[in-house]
Amino acid sequence: MLTRPESRSYLIASLGALIAAFTFLFLPFGAISYQMAGSQRGITITAGDFTSNGAWFTLPLGVVWLSVLLLLAIIGIVLYTLTQNTKSNTSEEIYHSRWAGEIITTLGVASLVLYLWSYFLVILRIQGVYPAQMQATVSLGIGSLLTIFFMLVTIAGGVLTLTNKRKARKQGTGQLATKNSAQA
Repeated sequence: MLTRPESRSYLIASLGALIAAFTFLFLPFGAISYQMAGSQRGITITAGDFTSNGAWFTLPLGVVWLSVLLLLAIIGIVLYTLTQNTKSNTSEEIYHSRWAGEIITTLGVASLVLYLWSYFLVILRIQGVYPAQMQATVSLGIGSLLTIFFMLVTIAGGVLTLTNKRKARKQGTGQLATKNSAQA
């Protein structure tokens, strides 16, 4: 399972998803800077602010958690695919791996889009809460930057899975053609 070279792309995707979820949960999502009474102030946004007990981030609440749930689904798909007991490069395994790669890539892209969408929802929410004279701005925190990076790693792992299976299919058909020409 894990010792096969084909498993590397799955490991890349699952580790990317796991680290992305971890960085979202434990590192700051972003920061709000605003000016009030002539002094500059700031607030750090963390994952706790996106819970039902959190601050006033009710609008992007479901969007950002759906993004994290998609990352966890990717880990589940990878675990399921790696535990299948099929022989390497059989047509059934190539078929299932192709679908797994497509699902991993699609869920990774959807997770990234939802995560970025939640960031823009936070910006819109802040513009609605803070008056214009406060000049509030939002910046991405280290947690968001790392989460986005590892989401891209997850997507790359899914794409790598697809390209590995295409190579295996081509090799399989090339080997079949070589055997037929040798028999003739």
